[in-house]
Amino acid sequence: MTLAAAQPPYWRSSKADEYRELNLLGKGAYGVVYHVTHTPTMTEYALKKIVVGVNDDGVPQSVLREISSMISLRRLRHKNITLLHDVFHTLENNGCDLHINMVVEKCDWDLYSFLKDIPRDMPDHQCRLIAKQIFEGVDFLHSNNIVHRDLKPQNILINRDQTVKIADFGLSRTYTTQSCFTTVVVTLWYRSPELLLQCSYNTAVDVWAVGCIVSELYQRIPLFPGQTEAQQLSIIFQKMGTPRSSLWPHDAVVERSNYPSYPPQPLERLNPRLPADAIPVISGCLTFATEQRLTARDALHLFRTLQPSVGIAALFLNNKGRIVDDVIVSRDNGDILVECSASNRENLKKLLEKYRVRKSVDIVESHENVLFSTEETPGSILDPRFPSLGRRLYSTDTGQEALADYHERRIKYGISEGCEELGTLLPFQANGDLLNMISLDKGCYIGQELTARTAHTGVIRRRIIPFKCEKPVKPKEKVMQDDNKVGEVISCASAHGLALLSLSALGQQLSVGGSPIKPYKPSWMPESALKPNEKL
Repeated sequence: MTLAAAQPPYWRSSKADEYRELNLLGKGAYGVVYHVTHTPTMTEYALKKIVVGVNDDGVPQSVLREISSMISLRRLRHKNITLLHDVFHTLENNGCDLHINMVVEKCDWDLYSFLKDIPRDMPDHQCRLIAKQIFEGVDFLHSNNIVHRDLKPQNILINRDQTVKIADFGLSRTYTTQSCFTTVVVTLWYRSPELLLQCSYNTAVDVWAVGCIVSELYQRIPLFPGQTEAQQLSIIFQKMGTPRSSLWPHDAVVERSNYPSYPPQPLERLNPRLPADAIPVISGCLTFATEQRLTARDALHLFRTLQPSVGIAALFLNNKGRIVDDVIVSRDNGDILVECSASNRENLKKLLEKYRVRKSVDIVESHENVLFSTEETPGSILDPRFPSLGRRLYSTDTGQEALADYHERRIKYGISEGCEELGTLLPFQANGDLLNMISLDKGCYIGQELTARTAHTGVIRRRIIPFKCEKPVKPKEKVMQDDNKVGEVISCASAHGLALLSLSALGQQLSVGGSPIKPYKPSWMPESALKPNEKL
């Protein structure tokens, strides 16, 4: 093997001491994964090290595919896809081994370990939250013509804040509608019938795998635990029913007549823990005929429609595209509740009356308070921006102690809210694109033009960033880098604060009122969002 032939143009050599190994995270078919620290920035990552002997035929095809896929996704980026930070190679063992090193964002668990280590069953809303993010990530891949081909719990990562990331693109491929792929892919339990029958396939293989994974979320055991390919297909037919001859693929390596005709078993019997409204989604993912199987977007739409009330986060903008207020919208029986800043309630009521589409809609002020809880409470909604913020309940009661705890928690998590903090900012400066507060595929709305232009052609130079501080600071105080103002404090609670910062100042020594502060990346924010002049 010659290095020049195997080395893609985007690889580079790098000093090994840029990354300090902390501990081993796991092992795979071609290498090991380490928990590392990038010493120049002290940022923690996962480093996947693939060892290739120089006498081999070349770099494994799956390794090249993974790097190629992640380089492509790095340009696109999505909150539910692991971000590739760096790729470099080194020669070790006296030049006998080529080490390909892939540095990616680190997560707390893979889904397999997460489900194995949690001692109790997850509540329905938590299962739905994880499933929704998996479908969102898969839909993003498919929308960009990438089929993963190896989805399984071990390749789905999850953080303590319940954010989900799809990882390990070693078997992924770019596809077209005419693509015909090889068949040795996907761990056996999550392998679709068309793969087991060695037929041509498309993105539907990923949807089948996600259907199996979501079922496992609820029941904690695999739905189709086969030991061999023949047994795997037999288990699928015994549970889901043997398809009729007219649906049998013409290019299958096995005839339909080789299998008994099993009737389908009700999915609610196979997995009694599935909620009734999730059954059509999982059944649609586990349909034998690929053309009748749900797409990831279909399944995502159903999950959004059927999930319990989690609210919708949104922004009111003025005609210049700047924030008037942030709101959380939810249903209360037949009514629509719009949670807003108390000081802005009357102003928003006037705006809603001015721009309402239907005259028959009554818009009235409510004087209920927002109560906060980390526990699931009847009638409460899960925070749609960041699940770890907990749940919200609307009541005439007051809860100032809980409000203070919530205020401190959200600032620590890096989330700003209320017209006092967000007023006059642009949606992207307020991280609306990262906190589920902006949808660019909806119809016309006030302030859309500037927001859409920023999303498609613009760059972000300032964002709200959390920081740690040694002394209390106050809103409106300047953030300084030497003698230059690089930001302004938005809010503060205890030893944490929020500031609108110039992204080019991150990594520098910053201070407020002469006291040093230390900005940090919240877990929900991708590394790429911290780069100044990064195109969205």
